[in-house]
Amino acid sequence: MRDIRIIHQFEESNKTFIIAESVKKYCKCPSCGIVSDKIHSKYTRKMFNGSLDGSPQEIILIARKFKCKEIFCNQEIFTERFDFIDPYGRLPNNIIEIIKILGLSTSAEKVSKIMSKLGIKISHDTVLRTLRKLPKGLIKLMNPLLILE
Repeated sequence: MRDIRIIHQFEESNKTFIIAESVKKYCKCPSCGIVSDKIHSKYTRKMFNGSLDGSPQEIILIARKFKCKEIFCNQEIFTERFDFIDPYGRLPNNIIEIIKILGLSTSAEKVSKIMSKLGIKISHDTVLRTLRKLPKGLIKLMNPLLILE
């Protein structure tokens, strides 16, 4: 997770909380692509991460909203984007990839239990929603392999 700096870290009731903020000086407008350094406001995003010892981590990310400098752009204000998490996402992309791999090889219920052991509490419905986002061709390709096992 580059482009962020940890401000504070503490433990409370067997859970690690990490407060972090972006260190980027500017961001690109997702609509027009113009770079802006005009900060409109700040907001917080919650991310959930796990660890190999099974202790859950909650990352509170202080992100920013920027004003677009292009006067003809439809989007006056846009949010900061990060390469390690999708917009509106609560799980980092590397965790999503693990869920996809496990979800294609076992049941959603088992994936939920495995992730819980790693400190990431997700439901089997979350696993199914993640798998539904995969390209249809990939799932059809994987299906015969799952049946053969």
